[in-house]
Amino acid sequence: MSTLPLFKLPFLCINEILINMDIISLVSLSLVSRRCQRIVKLVKTKLTGFNIQIKESGIELLFVDSQRILGYWIFEPEKKENRGSGDMEMSFHANLIRSYHSEEDIQQSMKLGLDYLRDLFKKPINKFYLHPDGLPECPLQIELKECNELLVKGKKAMKDEYLKSILETIIVKTKCTLWIPINPTFECNTNLLKFKELKCVEYEGCGHWITRNVFLNLKCTHMQLYHSLLEADAVMSFFERWFHSDDTEFHVLVVQTDKLFDGLNFDRFQPKPWNPEQRSRHFL
Repeated sequence: MSTLPLFKLPFLCINEILINMDIISLVSLSLVSRRCQRIVKLVKTKLTGFNIQIKESGIELLFVDSQRILGYWIFEPEKKENRGSGDMEMSFHANLIRSYHSEEDIQQSMKLGLDYLRDLFKKPINKFYLHPDGLPECPLQIELKECNELLVKGKKAMKDEYLKSILETIIVKTKCTLWIPINPTFECNTNLLKFKELKCVEYEGCGHWITRNVFLNLKCTHMQLYHSLLEADAVMSFFERWFHSDDTEFHVLVVQTDKLFDGLNFDRFQPKPWNPEQRSRHFL
């Protein structure tokens, strides 16, 4: 294979050209040869990480910077009429890579693609969105080790062991949002939960798994727990423990219960009257 004309230029000229290329073009170039791959690895891009979205229609891998989406890689189930046809399985567009895979191999293919991109750009997983409705209830095959944010959103409850494997095996560093019905029988090892923010929202029963013991074991700075079965005694115990501690990181607790909720009395803590001038308008 003859040398690409671009690579006959001095390296500084090559670098100046590459840093102005879009992210999808850089990925395409890296696949030409090992030399191209090594050169792309040296390029400084605006890329800050990747977002992953898994749903019934396919898997989306998003290239993102601090403010916007730079490109997409969409992994789609292969159409029946194209199976075994020998057609190209991967195509590149302006800001999009599209590839087709069997339903059995799609998560494994995405894992291989993600591993390649992380080696190429050395960037983390920022957000992981899972929409389990319509997906086979089995452990994730992508072997995701960590991400900054996790969102699980659906209309049907997942099997306990499936949700348990996600929460216990993926290190979520910042924020976990469970926007899904959760079985009251669900349990997990709270010592493995590292996120700072937890939201259980929207669906009736989504917070029933937050028992008193679970609630008091969570190490979060922000908690919004809707449709819980927590009682006033649990909330008072949590508040009193925090009040007498040296914890300066805790910010927000919102509890909405499906049970009769009374018995909260903060008078002994001498609370100050609410003053909006002392609070940011974005306080909550």
